[in-house]
Formats: sequence, structure tokens, C-alpha cells
Amino acid sequence: MSSAATPDSPDAYQEFFARLEQQLAALSHTDEAALAIETAVTQRFKKTAQRQLAFAQPNTTCVEPIFYSDAFASGAIQADEDQFTLLQGDIVSTEAAYLMGQRVIGNPMFAVLNSTCDLVPGRRKYSSLLRVFPVAGDGDTLKSTLHNLLSFRSRRDLYLPPLPNEDVSTLGYAIRFDGVAQIRLEDLLLAKRLCSLSLVGWRIFGSFARFLISRAGDGEAGLRAKLSSQSSS
Repeated sequence: MSSAATPDSPDAYQEFFARLEQQLAALSHTDEAALAIETAVTQRFKKTAQRQLAFAQPNTTCVEPIFYSDAFASGAIQADEDQFTLLQGDIVSTEAAYLMGQRVIGNPMFAVLNSTCDLVPGRRKYSSLLRVFPVAGDGDTLKSTLHNLLSFRSRRDLYLPPLPNEDVSTLGYAIRFDGVAQIRLEDLLLAKRLCSLSLVGWRIFGSFARFLISRAGDGEAGLRAKLSSQSSS
């Protein structure tokens, strides 16, 4: 009968990491949260126009920029917490960001991808941004685009409703996960803030950000498991 593995033996390490992988299997690369959003929206609102109207309700997912001074004065944040300038998911306008080495110009809009705690001045040198595009098109193409976005089935774009108090009315926006722009944090902190996300808006953004950036391909877990088994045999 074999003896139990000692705490620092190769078998003990292997057992530890095997258990850890099992714990993470249902958390790290799954689409559970994204599917929950898709199911909830499509079951509650059967038509694209109904979904568009629901998300366009004031302060549903997009709110006026949330400022630290207001949050502190209201008691929503304590004095010992980080004094933020930007929040994760904030929609901003800046011409100081770069994509594939090229500066993005023409009054572009972006969604801030970094976690809020990484946006504190001096904590990081760079930040990541997702491009934001107005929903546009003609006829059937526009209808198809809106239907795809408002079904939350897209694995490239995330729907964003019209921003609060826009001067020009829009049909909404698409936060694009295809291509991540970079910007120096000190430049980002000078960007024009267009809106922040509400609690549910932030949850939706975070669910898609985690899934679309870290999702696993079909059979990927099996591939890695087989390679690991082969290398240890």
C-alpha cells in the first residue's frame, strides 16, 4: 500500500494544482455570466425595439460621470479608500490612445478596460481601452446590427445605449472587443469623461470583458489536459 504524499513531494504539488484547476474550471473561462445576460434579456423582451427601449431608460446602464467628490459627500465611499479619477467601464473621449502603434484620432470614444484600482495616479504607467462606435447603417443592415447587439449574442461587440444628455440622438453604441488600444495613464486621466456605468451596466461590462478576453475554445481544456498527461508520463 502506497504511503500518503508528503507536503513537499512532487505528488503533493501535483494533487494541489489538480484540485485548484477543478475549482477554477467553472469560473475562469466559462460563458455562464454572458449567457445569463443573453437569456434574461431575450426572454423578457421578445422584440429588438422592446430591448432598445428598455436599455434607453434613464440611468439604467449609463449614468452621468461619477465623481469622487460627489461619492465621498454622499457617504458612498470612505476617506480611507482610493481617491479615483476614472472608473472601470467609463466612456471617454481622447486622442492620446494608440492602436497597433497608430494614434487614434477623429474624436474617438473608448471604454476603460482596467479595473478601477489600477487607475489611481501613479499605480500603473499604462491603461487599456476598448473602442466605442456608434450604431449605424441603412435598412436591413441596421436592423440586423441592432438585433445582434441587443440579443447579446455577439462575441465581438457589446451594446451600449445612448449616453446621458447627448446633443445628437443615436441608436446606441458598440463597445468593440476586437483590438485593445493603449494609453499612458497620465494621459487617460486627462480624457473627457462622457459617462459612467451604473451597477448593472458595470456587471454586464465586466461579464463580457472577462468572458470575451479569457474564453476557452472548443476542446481547449481537453487539449491542455492531454498534453499535460503526456509530459508527465
